[in-house]
Amino acid sequence: MAIRHRVRADGKGTTKVMSLTPKSAIRQFCRECFGFEKGAAEGCTDPLCPLYQFRVPGAHKNASTIAENMTGMARESTILH
Repeated sequence: MAIRHRVRADGKGTTKVMSLTPKSAIRQFCRECFGFEKGAAEGCTDPLCPLYQFRVPGAHKNASTIAENMTGMARESTILH
């Protein structure tokens, strides 16, 4: 099932109407997150992103462990500063 929705087309304020499926909506979100740089979203390594487990095949297997480690690292960094 696809829906038509207006989305940002680039980082310059241009918009476009797209037919979005859940998969294409996630892809569009990731493109925007990476500043619309072509192909950059494929290199996403942010397990704390709410869409990470949907975007990266097999990510659900170890995303919680990675996220817990990153949270611990951030906590330690705060304590050290």
